[in-house]
Amino acid sequence: MFLYVAVAAALILSVYWFFLRGSDDVQVVESSDSGSKFQDDGRVKMLILFGSQTGTAEEYANTLAEEASRSYGFNAVAVDMVDFDPEELNGEKLVVFLVATYGEGEPTDNARDFYDWLKESSRDKDSLNGVQYTVFGLGNKQYKIYQAMARYFDARLKDLGAERIFELGEGDADADIEEDYEDWRSRLLPEMAKIFDTKVDDNEQEVAEPKYELKFENPPAPRPNSSSPPVSPNPDGKVNLPPFDIARGSSEPDQKTPFFAPVLVNRSLFTVEHNLNPDKRNTVHIDFDLTGSRVKYEAGDHLAILPKNPDHIVQRYFDRLGVDENKADRMVVSMINKKDLSKGNYFNRKCSLRTAFSHYLNLTSVASKKALKIYAHYARDPAEQKELQMLSANTEEGKELYRQKVRDECATPLDILLQYKSVQIPLNHFAETISRLQPRYYSIASSYSYDPTKVSICVAVVRYNAISGGKLVEGSASSYLERLTPGQKCYLYVRKSNFHLPSDTSRPVIMIGPGTGLAPFAGFLQQRRSQKEKNKTLGKSMLFFGCRHREHDYIYNQELEKSHSDNIIDNLELAFSRDQNSKIYVQHKIEQKKDEIWNLLSDPKKCIIYICGDAKRMAKDVENTLCKIIGEKGDMTPDQVQLFVDELSNQGRYLKDVWSA
Repeated sequence: MFLYVAVAAALILSVYWFFLRGSDDVQVVESSDSGSKFQDDGRVKMLILFGSQTGTAEEYANTLAEEASRSYGFNAVAVDMVDFDPEELNGEKLVVFLVATYGEGEPTDNARDFYDWLKESSRDKDSLNGVQYTVFGLGNKQYKIYQAMARYFDARLKDLGAERIFELGEGDADADIEEDYEDWRSRLLPEMAKIFDTKVDDNEQEVAEPKYELKFENPPAPRPNSSSPPVSPNPDGKVNLPPFDIARGSSEPDQKTPFFAPVLVNRSLFTVEHNLNPDKRNTVHIDFDLTGSRVKYEAGDHLAILPKNPDHIVQRYFDRLGVDENKADRMVVSMINKKDLSKGNYFNRKCSLRTAFSHYLNLTSVASKKALKIYAHYARDPAEQKELQMLSANTEEGKELYRQKVRDECATPLDILLQYKSVQIPLNHFAETISRLQPRYYSIASSYSYDPTKVSICVAVVRYNAISGGKLVEGSASSYLERLTPGQKCYLYVRKSNFHLPSDTSRPVIMIGPGTGLAPFAGFLQQRRSQKEKNKTLGKSMLFFGCRHREHDYIYNQELEKSHSDNIIDNLELAFSRDQNSKIYVQHKIEQKKDEIWNLLSDPKKCIIYICGDAKRMAKDVENTLCKIIGEKGDMTPDQVQLFVDELSNQGRYLKDVWSA
């Protein structure tokens, strides 16, 4: 959420007040103080705080605030945790937390400061007396630590004297998180209205009016002395405003001001013969040029990629929505919330509509139930309207229909609109039904200390058939990256992690990363090579890698084997699962090397174990194998093994960079 300072808010308010003054629900944030979130209108205040990494919690928070205000008599407002001062929490009466867990039990980037505030041990046990709250957690059961943040928030808020007045909700992204949330939300609001005795509007229309309005204007003339991004004059009159401001001066790039990096290399890591196979699997290595940037990183950090929708997909949306070339390319568009100016431009910054659709809207996502309900509202054919209402219904029949016809088919909003041709939805309301395109994070596969002029990533291209078998689904970010060619540019920035080699180069390390889980270790090997060239002492090292076939998908094979021959790594253990009758995975190789592993774990230099890759199967199988080795070689009971592993984690000696499939 973008917050304006008081002067800017006053200026904007003077411009928009004529258009907004007739609305009783208008809320204007007059400053960046978190205490100014509400305009007092006599209704019970409901503060909705969200911690979101991919945008889902933010979307839920905004729609919850809208419905609570519209239909249940609350004065509700959704606020990004990064924009809220936790010290003011004790002044709130009713707070709803929507909290996502990132990775292995970590807070999202925007919830980090709030989480750190909660953790402070000096807080008085009754400091939040009088605060009533509830929590909904967004997580994924593929990870070992499920709903860590939501459960921590709940427990810690209770410790500080707050009272939970509705059940802790949990949504599983590995199943149907939207269904989990809808079930919780549908019971939450009636219960809150009952507790706080608010006025429920039973006659309120089922579909709300659009919150945002699209504003089209002629492009500004170029201003050479302006600090704003230049507007390049085009002979065809098309707007050429970029989708993001670029980090300038001493600023390090971030999500709002990324670096526009040229591609140096984009090559497949699979053999040509393998790429001709019917399953179309591919993994690519990409180098980006950092020349002239302020980008700095460590091997093991994540590179955030801001993807772009394919041009032909954008054009198909325009064709279906009736957007002509003049409106798509020759006008500057902004999308402003009519009732809450503090939310700023939904499209990040002014640009052409084509740029907005290309960079801000997740056009290839599965259509949500919220979207289907809105499409039903605009369907002119009664039969189509009834079908869409059924698909979006929060009934058992509706849930099953949605699973079969939308989720299992991976049906996008475009698929739905092409099927239900009578839907004539205004462009601004359509844009509200699409989640925002979020950055995708990739483990960095290079070392800044080895070569500061570039950064590398290793990307498994997501491509699969929908459950029905009829539709080929492609990952929006990985397919975009696969298509990039040298010389083309990509918006990116670095997200720091704690998945780093130790500063003491003599400490032993065990690296486990099958498939693209090898990526950070490719960077580690470059860093160790740089350290060796500086005559640093390298500790004992083991690297476990696995793939299907040595001849087809053994990625970075030359780099690995040269690192082994140059003593950058001492042990290179390879598992090719399909090169023999019985499948062999990295956990089998780990079991074979149990004596060496236990010796390193027992080493007084304090060995560090790193695991990178699939959270659902590989990471669990590897951890089970390690626990078996620790129990056997250390003569420990299962409880003692768990304590041993927990202690490794607490000491920063057991690090995981894992993801859900």
